[in-house]
Amino acid sequence: TLPILSPFSDIIDFDQLPDWLGNLKYKKEVIFDTPPRKYRGFWKRGKFYDTGILINDGKIGNKQDDSQNKQDDSQNPFKECDIEWIRGSEIYHKAKRLTFGCHKCNNIAYSGEIKYDDISKSVIMHGRGYIEFGGNKTHGTWEDGKYVIDSDKDMLSLLPIFLVSDTFIVKIDDNDVIQFVGKHKFTNGKLIMDGDGKMEYTNGKTDEGTWNSNKIFVGSKSDFDNLQPYLQQENRYELSDIFLIDDFLDETVDKYLGNARYDSSQKSIGMHGEGTLYYANGASDEGTWIDGKYFIKNLDDLSQLQPFLRDDPDMTTLDSNWTEAPTNSPTTENQGLTRPLFYVGDSASIIQKLQQCEGSCDKDEDCEEDLICFQRKFGGGVPGCGGNPKNDSADYCIRKQDQIPTTFVSDYFYGGSRQITKSDISFTEAVDNTPTFMSDYFYGGSRQITKSVEGKPDAIVIKPPTDYSLRFTIEPKFKVADWTSILHFTTGGNCCGYGQRVPGIWFHPGTTKLYIVTGDDSNGDNNYDLPYELDLHKKYAIEVHVFGSKTSVYVNGALVSQRTIGTRAPLDQVEVYIGDPWSEAANAIISDISFTEAVDNTPTFMSDYFYGGSRQITKSEEGKPDAVVISPPTDYSLRFTIEPK
Repeated sequence: TLPILSPFSDIIDFDQLPDWLGNLKYKKEVIFDTPPRKYRGFWKRGKFYDTGILINDGKIGNKQDDSQNKQDDSQNPFKECDIEWIRGSEIYHKAKRLTFGCHKCNNIAYSGEIKYDDISKSVIMHGRGYIEFGGNKTHGTWEDGKYVIDSDKDMLSLLPIFLVSDTFIVKIDDNDVIQFVGKHKFTNGKLIMDGDGKMEYTNGKTDEGTWNSNKIFVGSKSDFDNLQPYLQQENRYELSDIFLIDDFLDETVDKYLGNARYDSSQKSIGMHGEGTLYYANGASDEGTWIDGKYFIKNLDDLSQLQPFLRDDPDMTTLDSNWTEAPTNSPTTENQGLTRPLFYVGDSASIIQKLQQCEGSCDKDEDCEEDLICFQRKFGGGVPGCGGNPKNDSADYCIRKQDQIPTTFVSDYFYGGSRQITKSDISFTEAVDNTPTFMSDYFYGGSRQITKSVEGKPDAIVIKPPTDYSLRFTIEPKFKVADWTSILHFTTGGNCCGYGQRVPGIWFHPGTTKLYIVTGDDSNGDNNYDLPYELDLHKKYAIEVHVFGSKTSVYVNGALVSQRTIGTRAPLDQVEVYIGDPWSEAANAIISDISFTEAVDNTPTFMSDYFYGGSRQITKSEEGKPDAVVISPPTDYSLRFTIEPK
């Protein structure tokens, strides 16, 4: 009897109705043309009111394809949702539950509670719901689009979710912790915190950072001290190889960069391993540290230290029973006339004769023919062998000629140790306190790159070759906004005459993309870029190979760039800067630097072959080997480390 309230009436003047009638809610079904959708639910005074169902006919919006002037159906649909109509200054609707698909996720569909995210301007999963994939459903709870993991049972049903997101909320079973929100990886049936994330605590505080295999990555002592107690426990943090300590009470000390470890008895992080202590006056003490103390092998070493270490007996240690310095730095092996040391086992367990530089032996008979057992009564190195001995009591087999005196022209070197002699002897012409090399240059350590002082290079190379191979290992730590220097060989000055960059290597501003200059007679700033950035906290073996008219760049043994280079006149000498004086220093760790004459583009070895880097195996080209070995032995030992992927 009230035709004006018919559901099919489109125009009703509610102001002309009595209040008791005009304020009644009623059901109505409306079909909209653009986009095609249908609403069935409650109305009041001609407007959406309370709840209803919106059927969207398989479309999201009404996006038009301008090029073909037709509707774009590429977006997957949401099917229907419960609607809450909210009255206020504007009338709008908010979905409480939603079913939608993901066109990038192999037909994965979500059905459940959602909310509108003002930042992303999109609907995200929030509340209870389930993901449907391949006929199976995974039920769970979402917070702000992230899946919440409460138990191992939740983890077992995660596979479909991994195709949607690698960021989850994981509830932590600890009274002080609420949850971890961040990136994960699924390894051996377990969900591992790996990547950027945030730990949230019941006291309202958080720890944000980068996780690696369930451990937060910590780069400095101040960062560690700022962590909540939950993460300061063992196996919940990982210290950087180059760790920063800069809270020394002594004003003469600037900072320490190097290996460190947590002392549970002192409840603090201290220097331990290889590292450098830098002072406010520009001086530094580089060496091995044990439990916060500088390790000295003899009292002569003590006299060379700065007063901070030299005058405080609690800052140094001299331990005759010390066997092996803790270090995370790579071991450098001489690749010339030496072989790397290899500890097979103690002499009682050896059942075969030992080869050159193998240990441990007790007598000459334990070694192969023409080798003798070198008795290390006083520790030290092993003649003719590279690397660090297992301990001070391990004896190794060496060649007889390595103990025979040799005639030297001008200079004398002895790298081993023997009774009533001082180990690591060298007798050379003194130029100044800068290490001087004839033609070649080697640096076998590992160090944080720092900005140098002009005129105080790290080394001088006399008569450097014009065909050369520069090799080094680098581990970028952070990106810097400015140009940052890595290595710079120069006759003097920064740029741009021939000899001022032979070569020079930098990072581009704000990136880890290598900028490489190999100057020639016509262009002292002949430069080119690596085609991609290097990953942070990952080691790369770099080689810049200049031979004839070609410059080649190798990364982890793979050729990534090759260019033409002009003629190059011989130079009398060049200065070597690790981090030059004219640019900011690259925030990276550099190690295993070698600068040698290049014969051709194929590394050539006499009898032995060494490759100390790490690389992905790739298919080679016939006639382009990775190396050539001249006069290889017929009795040989081939050793390598492999990680199947």
